[in-house]
Amino acid sequence: MSKYIKLAGFALIVMITLVNCKRDEFQFGDIKTPTNVAVSTAIEGVNTANPNGNGTGKIGITATATNAITYKILYGNGDS
Repeated sequence: MSKYIKLAGFALIVMITLVNCKRDEFQFGDIKTPTNVAVSTAIEGVNTANPNGNGTGKIGITATATNAITYKILYGNGDS
């Protein structure tokens, strides 16, 4: 008898769970294309004595845009 009560209780819990589950519907808002995209670069260590930089190979990159969410800069060697 105890076995049937446990089985009935388990079945009841499963049915309640299945009935209460509903699928959420998600939607994107308006998708806007970024505009006014601009990228500027600067070589680090540039001065009159070192017009091509200080030899470290470091650069600074700044990206700006209107309606942009994220930026990803690919360097061409697999790094980003």
